[in-house]
Amino acid sequence: MGSVYRATDLTDNSPVALKIQHRGAEHLEKRLGREARLLAGLRHPGIVRYVAHGVTGERQRYLALEWL
Repeated sequence: MGSVYRATDLTDNSPVALKIQHRGAEHLEKRLGREARLLAGLRHPGIVRYVAHGVTGERQRYLALEWL
C-alpha cells in the first residue's frame, strides 16, 4: 500500500505517523480515503487519533495519524 514515516504536524509541531501511498497504487485510493473517513469519526483511547489526509504536491495520497 505505502510507506509510513515519522513526520511533524506543522500546525502544532507534534509528531505524526505519515502514511504515503506508493506510486502505481491508484487502485487503493478508495481504500485510503475510506480509512481516513472512518478514523476521523472515531474517538477511543485504544485507537490512534486521525490528524489529516490529502494529496502531496507529487500527487501521492497521504494519511496523517497520531504518533505513538
